[in-house]
Amino acid sequence: MKEKENYDFDMGKFNRDIKQRFPNVIISENNEFNYNMLWEDEYQFNLPMSRNRCAFAIDYFNSKDRINDYAKFIIWLGTYFSAKEEVILCDESGNHSLVMSRGISVDDIVKVLE
Repeated sequence: MKEKENYDFDMGKFNRDIKQRFPNVIISENNEFNYNMLWEDEYQFNLPMSRNRCAFAIDYFNSKDRINDYAKFIIWLGTYFSAKEEVILCDESGNHSLVMSRGISVDDIVKVLE
């Protein structure tokens, strides 16, 4: 998100939802990011979230159907941002980006990931 602070992000709801969706997720706080989430089971991911709740950085993601599961995971994360805000998905290099909208599909995201 381009904003300086994401006041609409419901941290309590997010914490409950991520713990329900990914039991045994480990959430820790550090200096650079407010929360770092690590989960290893059927899926494996490392998901730092910025202190201002405007950005997630997926450092690592793995599963049996990696690309499609990764795209679904990104869509799920996008639901925690207000539909009125411009949320942008970008690759690690910053060369490919996609404006996330409520109508975005798994295929749209797969194109950016590949």
